[in-house]
Amino acid sequence: MVSIAYCSLPRIPYFAQAPAPAPAGLQATVGDLYVSLIWQPVDGATQYKVYRSSSASSLPTDTPAIQYVQAVNATDANVTAGQTYTYQVTAVTPAGETAPSATISATPQVNLNPIVKMTMPLDGMTITSGTKLTLSAMATARTGSVSRVDFYADTKVPATLESLNPSDAFVSTLIGTATTNPYSITAKNLPVAADGQLRFRAVATDTAGHTATSASISITVDASAPIGTSLTPAQALTIAQTFCTAVGTPVPNGTPTRVIYQGLTPSYYLPTWKVGFLGVASVEVADANSVVTSYFNQALSNQLNLSNQSPGVPITQAAALAVAATVLQASKQPANELVSQQAMQSQLTSPATYAGDLWTVQWARAASGVPYRNDSASLLLQAETGTVEAWSLSFAASPPSGLTAQAITRGQAQQAARAAMDSQGNSLGLSGQSFQAANLAVVQPDTLWQVQGGGTTRPTPGIPSSITWDCVFTNATDPNNPSSTVIVEVWVDSSTGQVVGGDILKMMGRRKPSPTARPLVPKAHR
Repeated sequence: MVSIAYCSLPRIPYFAQAPAPAPAGLQATVGDLYVSLIWQPVDGATQYKVYRSSSASSLPTDTPAIQYVQAVNATDANVTAGQTYTYQVTAVTPAGETAPSATISATPQVNLNPIVKMTMPLDGMTITSGTKLTLSAMATARTGSVSRVDFYADTKVPATLESLNPSDAFVSTLIGTATTNPYSITAKNLPVAADGQLRFRAVATDTAGHTATSASISITVDASAPIGTSLTPAQALTIAQTFCTAVGTPVPNGTPTRVIYQGLTPSYYLPTWKVGFLGVASVEVADANSVVTSYFNQALSNQLNLSNQSPGVPITQAAALAVAATVLQASKQPANELVSQQAMQSQLTSPATYAGDLWTVQWARAASGVPYRNDSASLLLQAETGTVEAWSLSFAASPPSGLTAQAITRGQAQQAARAAMDSQGNSLGLSGQSFQAANLAVVQPDTLWQVQGGGTTRPTPGIPSSITWDCVFTNATDPNNPSSTVIVEVWVDSSTGQVVGGDILKMMGRRKPSPTARPLVPKAHR
């Protein structure tokens, strides 16, 4: 018989596993009808439970979990815009479910902005300056419909100038607008970027006024001259720098903020290059003849806008005219095209200030001694120092196609003008016209007096100017405003006797310019 001895083994105590800590660092991010959650991991966790409450009076863990996830993030897309939700997260470990995390609240929103994406040009492509380029974008409205897509070009400001205004690292230019689908425009004469790079973006606007901006795409612009131009960007830059130095406003060396070939401008009949020096000056140079058509001293303007200094002793008229002669020579504008030089000192502010004290020098434009009806050259000087603030050639009319002798006499022109008035005056509601004078003038033809109903005073595009007899009639009565006095002009071609247009000016009820408006600053620089 076998005897079995039993021994007593020592008891091994049982230790319960310590509970894991609650998830920490819970964060929420709201998006377009969703809430994204993220938190820190818990050691030993096999999954996480996400709890949500939409009531301010209850905790998320008072209701069943809405999600079970193994990662340390979750997205709740079953939400309502504008509703505030409170979230908590727990971890599930071998020891069980942990205590809940701290609560966090989030209020998702709905994105009402349109969806827009640039499709052309292709990102990274290279073009030559002046090349026609198609800009296209896809745009969809979330509410209503897309009303317009604006295309912008952004050019980089040089590093040497960027420090002057770090927040303005790019110069933005509106290239064009498309209002129908497909949203596409054709652009040419694009800005030449300082770093050779050009960024495009599209901004979509819907009928409810919501807007959205696409991601930018970049292309490289070859700085060689646009096809058909006389000047290169480098040549236009040199002309602008030379002019600035001549008029006493040296500009920084190196590449300017922009050199843009911009075609015809409202104030000049030839295409121009626009050269800008950030915070210093801007210059426009005519491509065909290298004439400086516009200049604005931004540095001086900034200084004057901040000055409360009292006015001092102005320079003499002779000194102002000497400065004008220097500017005229530096601009390369032929002096024989300008007549009737006038200089006038004025004070634009009340009480009088240094900033408002000005010398204004003006010329009339002329062709073979015949003045243009509207065109002129203007120069603005700070009166005490003679510093040039602005220079502008308002030469909107192209020169006459020919300078033939005046075959039509003043009397013949008066008869032709009277016949036009008699046949068209009633249709325009005018009567009681009295002939006053007829003088030779260069004008841009329009269709007034040439079609039934009177035509329009808008200049006819693409037609050269004409040397005309400007026949003026006064004391015409407007039946809609009997107290007004109307001046009527009829333009008769001095070589053919044909009526080529005219104008109608009411002398009462017309708005007067503000007496404090600073003259001569080109619109493009205001």
